Amino acid sequence: MEQKKWNRNDRRPPARRAQEPAEAAENMLEGRNAVQEALAAGRPIDKLYIAAGETDRALARLASMAREAGAAVVETDRRKLDQLSATGAHQGVIAMVAAHAYATVDEILENAKSRGEAPLIVICDELSDPHGREGAGTARGLGLIPASTVFKEEKRLAQSELRITGAQGAFSVWNGMTARGYEIHDGETTVSCAPAGTIGGKPEGAACGNVFGTYLHGLFDEPGVALALARSLARMRGLPESVVGAEGAVSAADHRAREFDRLADVVRGALDMEYVYRIIEEGV
Repeated sequence: MEQKKWNRNDRRPPARRAQEPAEAAENMLEGRNAVQEALAAGRPIDKLYIAAGETDRALARLASMAREAGAAVVETDRRKLDQLSATGAHQGVIAMVAAHAYATVDEILENAKSRGEAPLIVICDELSDPHGREGAGTARGLGLIPASTVFKEEKRLAQSELRITGAQGAFSVWNGMTARGYEIHDGETTVSCAPAGTIGGKPEGAACGNVFGTYLHGLFDEPGVALALARSLARMRGLPESVVGAEGAVSAADHRAREFDRLADVVRGALDMEYVYRIIEEGV
């Protein structure tokens, strides 16, 4: 019987080695040369794991290159690298290559325009899902806001008021305004730029030039907020403010109430409401 010879540099425990895949994971690169070639070629890398405590200049150079390329650099214990490694020859560095190609904002907008669709863009710097709320793992965002979001098991759902105080660029017309809506999120976001405002006296959101971020859903439901921004954008384009509508537009809340009333009228016209009320009151 032929006896399999293990790589003498393979530091993984026997149980881990026994589960060695036929090939390394498609989105993982191991070893200094492989990582350096990928960075030099401009291959997008999400995260670079590097052995903690190393003073090796080669590893320091790789870390610097990765940061310049926008990758997250994480120093970790060699035992963690041993567990991640599919080859056992990581040389103190493992890179997680982006599983998908990334597009610029202009490319996203142009793609939506070519399809005749309204663009939907979710902006964040990084999402981390350690509890598996959305499938687990880490994903990069567009990088327009220096922020990192970590999903947690507890979900916050609350009706809130956002007092806008730190908006910048085109959004600066919102400063001093209050927007009402719902906070809906499963985690926490940390930002390294100015907050957009406050909710309950606590900093909320992010304001970075012409980028505005907030947890508040329904920001544009109040016509004053939407109209102020639309007029600001019109002025920036040299257009008259009249092109974006007039004062007194119906709010989203009023519109919903009106639509619910219409729905109620349809239901009443299609049902025997006296019988429905009798069921409610008498249980028959």
